[in-house]
Amino acid sequence: MLLASRYPQLLSYEETRIWETIKLSPPFWHRLPRSAEDCSPWENAKLSVIADSWPTIIEIVESRKDVVVLTNADIPHLRDRGLTERMWRAVEEAIGEALSEGDDSREPIKVPKQDLESFKSKLHVAIEQRVRQEESDQD
Repeated sequence: MLLASRYPQLLSYEETRIWETIKLSPPFWHRLPRSAEDCSPWENAKLSVIADSWPTIIEIVESRKDVVVLTNADIPHLRDRGLTERMWRAVEEAIGEALSEGDDSREPIKVPKQDLESFKSKLHVAIEQRVRQEESDQD
């Protein structure tokens, strides 16, 4: 990763396809790189995800013979985690919507707003802990 990010001109053709695939694929970054500086393996890359996904990355790049954009769905050990994250985020968003001013066609909230805010805060913490636990279980 360090060689590829600092000296991409030293990579072979095959290594360049792998590096370009990693750079274009959201699962491997905290934020998708928009410049060479964003490709820092120490600040932005999810090194453990890249390491765990390495056989899959190689297999896909070799089979397609080109640079590809990978998603969680392409990487077996990330499929379930991605689904879990989306499910928990959807729950969190639904609670957030319930807290905000809704349209008049909905039933009024019968629970005090501060109780819902407290629940939302606790849910957010639980989601973050669950995601971290799943990531550590995969390491």
